[in-house]
Amino acid sequence: CIQLRSKYLSNDLKFIIEPNNIKILRLWSNAINNFGLITISRYCLLLETIELHGCKYINDDGIYELTSKCCHLNNINIARTKLSDESLSSIGMFCKHLTHINVCQCAEVTFIGFECLFPLCNLLHSIDISGCLINDFSLQLISLHCHNLTYLNVSSCTQITDDGINSITTRCNHLRYINVFSCNLTDKSLEYVSTYSNK
Repeated sequence: CIQLRSKYLSNDLKFIIEPNNIKILRLWSNAINNFGLITISRYCLLLETIELHGCKYINDDGIYELTSKCCHLNNINIARTKLSDESLSSIGMFCKHLTHINVCQCAEVTFIGFECLFPLCNLLHSIDISGCLINDFSLQLISLHCHNLTYLNVSSCTQITDDGINSITTRCNHLRYINVFSCNLTDKSLEYVSTYSNK
């Protein structure tokens, strides 16, 4: 496991990450850009976990390069980045072993991107889409395709309703944690969750 902060620039990565047996990379750095992701995709072919939380200088092209080359990725954190639906499409297309995804507060990501992600990533255990522009259909897709789900964070997702929560609690039989803080829900959602917990 390697953790890099802002003192490392993208063009230094090649010398830090060789040889290519690294499985976990935590890149908490505003200095990481697409060149850094391309370098990772060339030298870290066995990579399983990558954390890009708050990396402001990466974009959809970098995620495409990363996901198309690093076929073992199962845990991706792109929270608080400027990535869009295109990145979710790339993740869905290439990351068939994905079990954990964190897209928290990605303002450019919408329900369209999740329509490309959830049907293709049916091994997901943990999903954090808090603060994202999702709707009930997004939750229906999760309930239809992500049967192994144990953790779901949809806090501050203001467009979801009780119907979406009902979809999750009806079909996701392994769910152990759900966060619906600051959602526009009624007591019906509490009833759905309560009924689910008593199964």
